Amino acid sequence: MTSANTSLPAPGPLGWWQVPDADLAAALRSAEVLRNQVEATEAAVLAEMHSRGVFATYGYSSLVTLQRDLLRVSTAEAKKRAQRAQRLHSTREGTHEKAAVAPLTAEAAADGAL
Repeated sequence: MTSANTSLPAPGPLGWWQVPDADLAAALRSAEVLRNQVEATEAAVLAEMHSRGVFATYGYSSLVTLQRDLLRVSTAEAKKRAQRAQRLHSTREGTHEKAAVAPLTAEAAADGAL
């Protein structure tokens, strides 16, 4: 696995209170781009886990239940993430491939635009 050399914006030694307004806005935008990229990566990983049935390897009946325990998220949040993953990325069940509904959205998300 590789990782981008992108890091979270930092306030500097004295804290955010001394950062100029324009820099605060830029830091907020940078943080949002990173959040979007993280969510895009997570969606791609979840789609592949769904395709491989990784949840069953760990004794779970579904990707939702695996996320609920592994990530400590609510069932509603786990369902939302699983649905997003399956809409943005192609998945496989046996020899049947289900095409992504919104592959261009997945690309934009990976770039941090969404």
